[in-house]
Amino acid sequence: MIQEIKNWGGRIIANLEKLYMSLKKMKLKSSNIDEYYKLSFELGIPQSNMDQLQERLFGIECNFVELNAIDFKKGCYVGQENTSRIKNKDKLNKRLLPLQVKKGSINNNDTITSNNVEIGKVLIANKFSFALIKFKDKEFEYNKEFKCGEANIEILKPNWLN
Repeated sequence: MIQEIKNWGGRIIANLEKLYMSLKKMKLKSSNIDEYYKLSFELGIPQSNMDQLQERLFGIECNFVELNAIDFKKGCYVGQENTSRIKNKDKLNKRLLPLQVKKGSINNNDTITSNNVEIGKVLIANKFSFALIKFKDKEFEYNKEFKCGEANIEILKPNWLN
């Protein structure tokens, strides 16, 4: 498990002396911020432009359950009642997922369609884009091209997501 977590990367906030000691102790290496953002994107975890997600979705829609970031046995957090209701009634029908632009360009709040039906909305449009995607069943077709305005995009499924 430790090796698996080490491959996910991490962020340490410390003065330089403690940073290098911490890296050595945890047997990690330092890398530039673009490499970190790229790895996070590939894992399906948004890191940049997070302010654009505030007050727009619940943690359960951000895949926090699968990342063990929500404890349903304890806690007191914003949206706790709604999050519990979504989980207990199996009503999760939207997820925050990374997307890749295949052709064209996208903007924040652009609508994503499949066969002329809206299936999502772009929430972060940058080098590492994310969208809130609606899905009706566990058989959602990832890795196919969808329309987003004039652009063609692909919705990526993180390998840890069931």
